[in-house]
Amino acid sequence: MKKTCFFSLAMLSAIMFTSCEQEYSTQEETTVNLKTTTGDFDRLFVTPKEVGMRLFSEALVTSMNQSVQLRQIIKQKALEEFNNDNDVLFVMIKDLPTEYGKVQNLIASNLPGGMSKLNEIISGNPTLTILVPTLPEKSFSPSTWDVNGEVPSVGIRLTRTNNIPFIWNSGDEQVIPGNYTPDFPALVVKENERLITDNDPLYQKLSTRVVYSDGLVGIKFLDDLFDAQRSPQSYLYMRTRHVDEKISDAYSLYQEIDGWHRDYLYYNITSGTPNGPMSNDFKEFLGKFKMVGDGYAAYDLIADQTDDPSVNPKPEGGNWAHWTEGQFEFQVSFLINSTGGSGEETNRYFPVRPDDLFQLTYSKHEKGKWFWKKTWYTLDDIDNKTLLLNIPVVVWDLEDKSIEVEVTFYEVDIPSTTTYTTSHVSEFATNFELNTSLGETQKVGMKFGASAKETNTRTISRVMTQGNDPLGSDIVEFGDDVIVGRRNAPFFGSYWKIRSYSTGSVEFTFEPKRVQ
Repeated sequence: MKKTCFFSLAMLSAIMFTSCEQEYSTQEETTVNLKTTTGDFDRLFVTPKEVGMRLFSEALVTSMNQSVQLRQIIKQKALEEFNNDNDVLFVMIKDLPTEYGKVQNLIASNLPGGMSKLNEIISGNPTLTILVPTLPEKSFSPSTWDVNGEVPSVGIRLTRTNNIPFIWNSGDEQVIPGNYTPDFPALVVKENERLITDNDPLYQKLSTRVVYSDGLVGIKFLDDLFDAQRSPQSYLYMRTRHVDEKISDAYSLYQEIDGWHRDYLYYNITSGTPNGPMSNDFKEFLGKFKMVGDGYAAYDLIADQTDDPSVNPKPEGGNWAHWTEGQFEFQVSFLINSTGGSGEETNRYFPVRPDDLFQLTYSKHEKGKWFWKKTWYTLDDIDNKTLLLNIPVVVWDLEDKSIEVEVTFYEVDIPSTTTYTTSHVSEFATNFELNTSLGETQKVGMKFGASAKETNTRTISRVMTQGNDPLGSDIVEFGDDVIVGRRNAPFFGSYWKIRSYSTGSVEFTFEPKRVQ
């Protein structure tokens, strides 16, 4: 009886879609028609990996119609947020039991080619993931999913198009424009942007935790900030109007004289005490993060799945398959040269929920009648919001590091990396001497002291993540003021204003904070 009930619900969905597919070309979406042919759907899958995702998704839909326990497993694992998102890595659930045997046996039973084909799909796409998204206005989420009564449809996230191959819970297949978001139960099959496999050269260089290893493939986190066990969203913090007393003292000390705030923070140097040893009390952090400019343009820059506009020209109302991504992932590259030879690139990654970065306003579009009515959302208005981060980067010791850091931002799609070398010209401070009586090296003099600064070219090994959306760079100099003023805000009183930087796409702060 259960199978019959779920099949009937699926058929109702199919009937509903047939009855309303002509109506999507009305109102704002005058150029959009959801009626697609089998050929339209088939043409979206080109590579073996994409074809494998389609076959897996079709089998997943059939299997979810059969198994309540499979739906319960997916929901429970999504709520665990192992990578700080509602992702379910398939290889982590494949051996769990359902009423039809192991998960992988159930999926394979609905897959042409059976277990052999499933193994082939997983071998070609080890990070194959099922996302349980949170949809607008609390219409569907992992926590609200009624696994006993709701069989989700499945969208497939591809990187060459913004359109969504969509498999209804009836098994029918459609192509959904990227600017449409469902308000009914729907899952997403995708690659995982927060994990990296051992066939990537970056894998061995990472000290992050191994998520999965079976002798055939190893999978680990791209960054600890994606690991819920090591960083349970702790990179987010609320800024107060107060700063560390030593930072505000540095502002006061150098208001009337020419000097560097960080000289005081790292070396305790003032006009009256011009020499000092390095102190590890402070470290540089990535603080404020905000997309700049028009909200629509900013959102389109990072939500667009493909950087090839010829693949899917942007329609009116946006070209964003944002609901299929879950959270955004960002990469920040900090490039700093070393006095001792080759330079150093530090890469950090962090996730952001769309509604933490943007104020999103949706329009509803209800189609169909009575039991066959379904609602879709399109984005109506987008405003940028400020995100407050707390990501440690580097202790800035000028004895072995250059006086500037190049900060580059990317929005991450699929983390397939390539390592290459490049030359980078940097300036270095040379005013360091060994104080034999104290047995320590000291920075001698404010700023560059009496010594001339050096300019050197260093060869740096850099990591490029293919398919990322570049968001620009800016240079942070050791001599930049940390605090640039004090402001008054209604109801909150006065607060310190931290210097901010801009890449043209991103506004951010790079600020020292006390760590001990």
